[in-house]
Amino acid sequence: MWIEFCCAFIVIAALLYVPGCLFLRAFRSSWLSSIVCAPFFTVASYSLLSILYAKFGISASALTLAIPLTIIECIIFLCMHLREGKRPCTKPQRVLKRFSDLVNSDWLVLFCYIGFAAIVALFYYIKTLDGASSFAQDSDNSWHLSLIQSFCQSGNMSIFDATLFHDLKNSNYETLVPSVGSFYPAAWHIIAALAVQLVGVPVSLAANAANCVFLILVFPSSVFMLLRELFQGHNRILVLLGSLLCLAFAAFPWGMLVSVSGPLFPNFAGFSLIPLWMALFIRLFSDVSSIFRAKLICCLSFGIVTLASLHPNTLFTTALLLVPFCFCKLVSYAMSGDVSSTIRVRRSIISCIGFAVLVAAIWYIAFSSPVFYSIVNYNWVSYASPRQEFINIITLAFRFPAAQITLAVLVAAGLLYSVWERKYLWLSISYSIACFFCFVGATTDGAFKSFLTGFWYTDPYRLAAIAALVGIPIATLGLYAFLRIIKRVMNVLVSSDRKFRGTSILATATLIFFVISAYYPNYDAPGFGPVETGLGYYEACSTAANLQDRDNLYDREEADFVRHAKDIVDQHYCIYNNADDGSPFAYAFEGLNLCYRRSAAQLLDGGESRQSELLREKIDQLAYNEDVQKALKDANIKYILVLDLGGKITEERCFYGYYTPQKWQGINAIDDNTPGLKVLLSEGDMRLYEIELEEG
Repeated sequence: MWIEFCCAFIVIAALLYVPGCLFLRAFRSSWLSSIVCAPFFTVASYSLLSILYAKFGISASALTLAIPLTIIECIIFLCMHLREGKRPCTKPQRVLKRFSDLVNSDWLVLFCYIGFAAIVALFYYIKTLDGASSFAQDSDNSWHLSLIQSFCQSGNMSIFDATLFHDLKNSNYETLVPSVGSFYPAAWHIIAALAVQLVGVPVSLAANAANCVFLILVFPSSVFMLLRELFQGHNRILVLLGSLLCLAFAAFPWGMLVSVSGPLFPNFAGFSLIPLWMALFIRLFSDVSSIFRAKLICCLSFGIVTLASLHPNTLFTTALLLVPFCFCKLVSYAMSGDVSSTIRVRRSIISCIGFAVLVAAIWYIAFSSPVFYSIVNYNWVSYASPRQEFINIITLAFRFPAAQITLAVLVAAGLLYSVWERKYLWLSISYSIACFFCFVGATTDGAFKSFLTGFWYTDPYRLAAIAALVGIPIATLGLYAFLRIIKRVMNVLVSSDRKFRGTSILATATLIFFVISAYYPNYDAPGFGPVETGLGYYEACSTAANLQDRDNLYDREEADFVRHAKDIVDQHYCIYNNADDGSPFAYAFEGLNLCYRRSAAQLLDGGESRQSELLREKIDQLAYNEDVQKALKDANIKYILVLDLGGKITEERCFYGYYTPQKWQGINAIDDNTPGLKVLLSEGDMRLYEIELEEG
């Protein structure tokens, strides 16, 4: 399957970069900027086109989405290229010039970002997979994988009509859970669904490949653009150092990929593009031409659509991180001009107060909006005392149980460096705000916590990811500060003839020490016992979550049983199942027409119908209970799929945390002798029954 994985990776990379790159390059953006910024255009285009297609009843697929968009952009690119004409440059000269540009330009730095990210991702992401199509069987993932399947089956990929029941919502039959679609930030799912259609791979493999593309290409190049914009006044070495720390923070990206946090794949994809949007926004305030500024605004607009399509909280995250920058710019503009210092100070104070009031008003309006009501009122219970959370933040552990001490040292050094180099001070303020949000989320409960952190579900993993995002440039500054200290010390202690060699050796040793310390996995310290590192914890969790041979909700035997069941059932009829025994993955992977297509989390949110409750409690009475019979007929249910007969929780049989046997007493009471049922398939504690009721 690894060949298919590589094919899916290439296809997803092409889906993300080719159309957008051609579009931006057609309007004379540089090749580098066109490639890095391409996902803003492509993701926004796929999302908007999917909405339009759903509205006009057009099926969304690779054939109608990706291919036409690419062809149109190729035509635009060729037209613009022919209009510019050919430049008088011979081929050998052109080759030499491009090679020289490559060696002495930002391309080489970008390649370092991507190359180093590929090495880290190979060790910490791909290596932890138990095969290219392995998957974590958490509740959130049952939704992610099933939504990809729903997009592929139905051709409806609208983010305003996301549902797992596209095939049933327009039928004459009732569904046990609501089938009406609603808004969900599903751009990540669209990309994965297009890969499934183009390559013909399982949904889990497409999801893994999509994550790898964002991990290896999108996020590193996004960070590269931000650091290039921030540190353009320094030499390229400072930007290059960022490539070594891009994936070093356990809180992000790894904190959103680890199974215990969800996993949060769409949010991870959205956060991966935040540094790029920040870079373009910062560039907007530099000395550029009006035409270039218009291009930036256009790209930022596409970026807003992209971020919202991937996850709306990315917009709040971006705003939160950029507010200190905006304050700094306001003060800078207010303090300029040929007026007295008193007037400049007064103007600065008024500007800052006015902007603070505006930000607070927008925040309050959004918080009070019915659109965000269910999000901001979702609460993760506090988990740490104030003094413990203070240590968690200082050591960069956040919600992880493992500290990142050497990386924390770099962050501390970067914070001090920003105080000395004032133009980077706003980064430290952004980091402090993000850490304060983490502190409030971890140590408190109530209205104040919801008001501050509600846009992130008060989720400690998402809040920690915000701090990690802004922590990357700060840690880079810290590493740069250490190298500068080494240079100054060597200037004082070493004679001039050995100065360069000694400085190079010591600087290289320092880099190796910090990089190895930041990325080192778990290990045993003789005399002390096991030592858990930040990325080592992720590696252990991800390896365990992806292990397919362990006792799972949906193990290999159950997957084989479902494949046999698919050959037997008539897909025009619905199959009743226990939402918490792992069977929802039968829809995600085999497309079985299940009544419940994700875990019972959907039932706890007030989305259960009266018929669903009736069948959960009394479906075993189908032979004589007329209400049950009517519910079965109304829902077009002809089969019952049982993966754990009897529904008893044992060490070998896994259920979701929402599960209690009493809630599913109807299906748990079913056995091979239940009246009205015929055994179609039987293996171990797995059964496929056909409902045989007399017409009456």
